[in-house]
Amino acid sequence: MIGQKYLLRNIGRLIQNDDLPRFIIITGSAGGERNKIAQYIADEMSAICVEVPDCKADTIRDIILNSYKVEAITVYNIKDADSMSLQARNALLKVTEEPPNKAYFVMTLDDENNTLSTIRSRGTLFETDLYSRNELSTYCDDEYILDIAETPGDIDILKEYGGEEFHNFVSKVADNIAQASGSNALKIAQSMKLKDTEDQGSDTKYDIRLFWKAFCLVCMQNSWFNGLRITSQCLSLLRVKAINKAMLFDKWILDIRQEWADGNN
Repeated sequence: MIGQKYLLRNIGRLIQNDDLPRFIIITGSAGGERNKIAQYIADEMSAICVEVPDCKADTIRDIILNSYKVEAITVYNIKDADSMSLQARNALLKVTEEPPNKAYFVMTLDDENNTLSTIRSRGTLFETDLYSRNELSTYCDDEYILDIAETPGDIDILKEYGGEEFHNFVSKVADNIAQASGSNALKIAQSMKLKDTEDQGSDTKYDIRLFWKAFCLVCMQNSWFNGLRITSQCLSLLRVKAINKAMLFDKWILDIRQEWADGNN
């Protein structure tokens, strides 16, 4: 792990004091190292780490049933649980109310509000640390990528895109979006991954969050302050799990084109 030293230090103290909570919720960017925390806990406790394969209700019920039977200390890693069904969340309530003797649960979320309030109140919440540029630079030396990336996961994605190729695409959009026809504006949208559940059949489609972060960088470099404001607002809205990305992206294009056309940037 290249970061999370403060979080790991706090968890380590709890383990040393034999005071580790039985149900832990870890929030933070999916591109970070939050899903490695359960393995760290298991290693520190000389315990078994079980990767829960999915967040389906039947899977959650099965691991809960097994957790009351384990003879060795076991840490269950429930990863990326923001979209967990209500039935699965309700099943988890059992272990927050009556924790098994030898089992611990670590659940990771983008946002703590993406689970039941009763689970939040009975679990213990930790938030992953932000990564410093120095930490990320141990993983990547591309300055353009480091200007955009917030996590090691972001770096991996941007490397796949190709830093220069991605930069050229974002710059081209910025230079031409005000004059783009409706069909060309549609092509921009078609270059984005706008659904969480699909890869839309192409490795060349860009993550909307990383695209907007790169677009903000172009805006700052060119003092396009209204473009920066509009794009930053859209970035903040992406944290809302139920947001329709396609509709948000369409609105972004319309707003940006209007500002550019009015000559306010």
